[in-house]
This record gives sequence, C-alpha cells and structure tokens, in this order.
Amino acid sequence: MIQAAMDVMGLRPEQCILIGDRLETDIKMGKESGIATGIVLTGVTDETTLKEYKHSPMQPDFVFQSIAHVENLLIM
Repeated sequence: MIQAAMDVMGLRPEQCILIGDRLETDIKMGKESGIATGIVLTGVTDETTLKEYKHSPMQPDFVFQSIAHVENLLIM
C-alpha cells in the first residue's frame, strides 16, 4: 500500500513519513516500508504503552504529543 502511494506521488522512502497512533500497525508498516515513522500520543498509544515497547523494533522515529505538533517536523 505504501509503495503504491509513493509510486503515484513520485516519492522516495526518504521523502516520506508515516504518522499514526498504533505501534503494532502504523509504525510497523512504516518500518517495513523503509520510511520514517511518527506516533501521536493522543490515540491508541500513550506514553505508558510507548515505554512498554521501548525494546521493540517498532519504535517510532518521532513522538508527537498531538497531531498539532507534526507541523514542526514538516517545516524543518
């Protein structure tokens, strides 16, 4: 699914980030696709859950308190 979206938009993995609220699905999919990942803590995953997974390969590259903080990453 991610590869198809990148193909349609003409993007490479290093130009993308997948942002979601679930480590087991959103972050896993991004990692498996070779793109950066970010998690928002206003959804299913909260700080406690994130700490429980600290040794998991499903660690996001970025952590956002809410989707409102994503804009700061995009401006970089």
